[in-house]
Amino acid sequence: RRSSDLWKIKGGLRAESSDYKGELLSNGSNFSYKYPIALFPSLFVTRVITEKQDIQFALNRKINRPSFMTLSPFTDYSDSLNIQRGNPGLKPEFTQSGELSWQWIPNKKNTVIVSAYGRYTTNVTVRQQFLEYSEFLGDTVVVTSYQNASSSQALGLEFVSRNTLAKWLEMSTNINVYNSSIDGTNLDPNLKNNISSYWIKSNITFKAPKNIAFQVMF
Repeated sequence: RRSSDLWKIKGGLRAESSDYKGELLSNGSNFSYKYPIALFPSLFVTRVITEKQDIQFALNRKINRPSFMTLSPFTDYSDSLNIQRGNPGLKPEFTQSGELSWQWIPNKKNTVIVSAYGRYTTNVTVRQQFLEYSEFLGDTVVVTSYQNASSSQALGLEFVSRNTLAKWLEMSTNINVYNSSIDGTNLDPNLKNNISSYWIKSNITFKAPKNIAFQVMF
């Protein structure tokens, strides 16, 4: 096999910008916010080991913009037990991620993927609750709003398996073990935490006649 057949490289670059405009029709109050142009590069490098297995390294940058409601500065009283107010100064989250994965496809019925990954996010959106007196309700209420914490990061290992056990039975399993942390000391000197955890998810699909299928999730 030629060396050129053993390596696959794919890269990309995306530029995005967005802006929000909102108006409260009852009194004409309005707000707006514009996010400048940001660049989002991506790189994927694959090393083919055999026809049945390969190793891939991926780097990319992503954005998670705040939703319109988390930006809206107008208080939402539609649920008196869950009063919310957006923050028009919220910044979008930017995530830099890297992943090293090994994929093995021994046959058409089975696929195994093992990945090690890391993610670093800045301007993490967090909920903030505080007490204030509401003239609208005539009482002191808890208001939920939003702020940007400095950063968060996650490191983990993931195992994915997809298996056809019979013509009428398919199963997929996903195991994720990770450590994540958040740094919000820009909001509060004590707002810093980390956790190690895991989760396991499995889907079993039963295929019945006439293109009918039943799925069970654990």
